[in-house]
Amino acid sequence: MQHNILVPTDFSDNARNALDYALQLAKKLGSTITVYHACQIPTSGIHRPAPSIIEQEKQTTLLECRRKLKLLCKKASETGTGCFIEINIAPVHEGIMEVSRQTGAGMIVMGTRGGGGLSRWLLGSTTADIIQNSPIPVLAIPRNARYRHIEKIVFATDYHDSDFGFVGGLVQLASELGAELSLLHVQTESGEFRSVALFDSFRNKIRDLFDYKGISFHLLENEDVVSGINKFANNYEANIISMATSRKSLFDRIFSKSVTREMAYLTKIPLLAFHS
Repeated sequence: MQHNILVPTDFSDNARNALDYALQLAKKLGSTITVYHACQIPTSGIHRPAPSIIEQEKQTTLLECRRKLKLLCKKASETGTGCFIEINIAPVHEGIMEVSRQTGAGMIVMGTRGGGGLSRWLLGSTTADIIQNSPIPVLAIPRNARYRHIEKIVFATDYHDSDFGFVGGLVQLASELGAELSLLHVQTESGEFRSVALFDSFRNKIRDLFDYKGISFHLLENEDVVSGINKFANNYEANIISMATSRKSLFDRIFSKSVTREMAYLTKIPLLAFHS
């Protein structure tokens, strides 16, 4: 699913960090990289310039953006990774969605900003919106995260029917990386029989569907889901945390303005989101 990885960039340090991560991931997966920038033409003041001047500004902006993208791709070529550039004039969100369709991307890798916690203000409105709406997986890279060999992937599940499809994608990714895949459910009420029954049912179905020896199953009790995921990821030394946007209540909490100490660890780990 990762044969072409789309990496949107605004040429910031966070975006460059995400590109560095994507290059290492692409090399491991044998994928190509498409680096994309949505050019923004400077708006005019009260007096509208002549059409010829507007066109000249447009072409100048495009040339400068293309020059910067070529420099980024030059770095990619030095790693032996195939790199392509895409550029257009469009609102950022719409541009990313359009280019992901045109290039047949299997994943979008984007940088995050901030460092206090996984809030909407950390991710930035663009990354958060892409995560919530992209039909393909989005991997959000925290600004201080550096690529290291991916050995452990955690998928937080609520046993939603769509999770079986996402597990299939993660099994493929894990097998290509030689990684372990841990399926985690955080139970917020101690001794809840229904959760235990669902856990057993989910585990049995996954085992029937996927013949991958690197899968493990975990049921954790914690009064707060985010804190529970954080605790497990910390103890497990996870390289990637994954979840589906169908977990709206969880995403709402992660993207809220409130940032707690318990969420701080999550800012160190890339977040792989599946849209459902």
